[in-house]
Amino acid sequence: MRALALPPHLPGGPRAAREPYAGPARLVALGIVRAYKGLEPLLDALAQVPDLTLTIAGEAWGDLGERLKARATDPALSGRVTFREGYVPAAKIAPLLARHDVMTLTYTSATASQNALLAQTHGLAVLASTVGSFPHDVHDGVDGLLVPPGDVEAIVEALRYLRDRRVVDRMMAAAPEVNLTGAWADYVGALEALAADSVAAGSDAADGVVVHPRRDGGSGADGGTDAGARGVAGGLVARAFGAVGVAAERVRDGARGLVAAAKPRVDLAPADLPDWVRPTDVLARDDDAAAARALARSLGLPRRGSRVEAWAALGGIAAVLRVRDDGSRSSIILDRSGGESPFLDWARAIGFAPVVADPGDELDIEPESLDVMTRLHPADVEAGDVLDLFGQAAWALRPGGLLITTFALGPGSMPGMLGAADVRAVLAQADNAGLRLVGDLDGDLTATMRRAQKHARDPRAAYGLARLTWRRR
Repeated sequence: MRALALPPHLPGGPRAAREPYAGPARLVALGIVRAYKGLEPLLDALAQVPDLTLTIAGEAWGDLGERLKARATDPALSGRVTFREGYVPAAKIAPLLARHDVMTLTYTSATASQNALLAQTHGLAVLASTVGSFPHDVHDGVDGLLVPPGDVEAIVEALRYLRDRRVVDRMMAAAPEVNLTGAWADYVGALEALAADSVAAGSDAADGVVVHPRRDGGSGADGGTDAGARGVAGGLVARAFGAVGVAAERVRDGARGLVAAAKPRVDLAPADLPDWVRPTDVLARDDDAAAARALARSLGLPRRGSRVEAWAALGGIAAVLRVRDDGSRSSIILDRSGGESPFLDWARAIGFAPVVADPGDELDIEPESLDVMTRLHPADVEAGDVLDLFGQAAWALRPGGLLITTFALGPGSMPGMLGAADVRAVLAQADNAGLRLVGDLDGDLTATMRRAQKHARDPRAAYGLARLTWRRR
């Protein structure tokens, strides 16, 4: 049984042009009007906060619409509540949202809804309750406000805060760019993995898939059960990955770590990472690995991986944030580090949506379709993999894209390890493939490698780990 977040499909098209407006915040509640949407406590709170207006747009169920209209006759709400009754067609959504500033989602209960993402797509701030997917989608105090479900006093406090036009403008400006491609890539990759597992096992039934919709009134789906199902899933993969420029012939266990999408996002900026966390570095002391893991925990990143795995992944995160990310978290990342590395969970926790593939998977990758490729400890790159890896990176990475890798340092005569002298040959091969090292291995880093080699206790074992980050020309 695997639980997947069904990626959103947002109606309404691109945002419509906004007319200049500097008045009190204009709130909107969009969608079918039902009791769990929390409109009654919202009106109770609105009656205590002057100036703000509310539009309720959608078809009402039962007698709830009449109850809300009766509540709106309160003199404290006079002229401030507008009902736009009936179904709102997709073509009308963008113009409607362009006339409002804040989407209200004060639900009393929910599993998931795509309306917060819809609001952000159209540049609105969001006032939502802490139920369902809202705590993941809304960053409290940044692009919206979160309140406990059904708590009228908390809603009143939030509405009073929204009376300040500067606050509303700041939150609207902070509305994130919604990434719809990564979620679909993970979802269809998981479907293909289930179908492929079923075929490989020769079974008549695959694991079930439980779909948690990212929309009101969502749907469910079952895993494929035979080769025909694998064909359907494969077609989905080809179409969905094609939409983001990545086609995977086989993506195993694409659902690994999808539960991270339900956890709160960690706000992490390049400035939060100290200078000693470098895209290109050499690990030769256990103290450095322990410091990296301690830093990751202090930053609020999920507790995953050993100290060495944390050191490798943290440098990868630093490389993406400092070199490739523009703040929108929209970079398309292909992570081939395997399930032991914390990089995948950490990238998701800070807002990226990586595509996942195991190190041994064979991929058919479209040219210049990726921003970042990662292969990090414990899935270290071996000497025999170097040319293939560099060829894939030169083909798949966009200009300026990153290849982030780790190599085990040890006696060059031992399988899978690079000696200090071998690293220079790898750098030359990368340069021939159009990949330029971010940082360098001169000076201190070269000395570190040689010092670790000199003091190695076991002549047959690894004595260090090199994290090498390249940027495609």
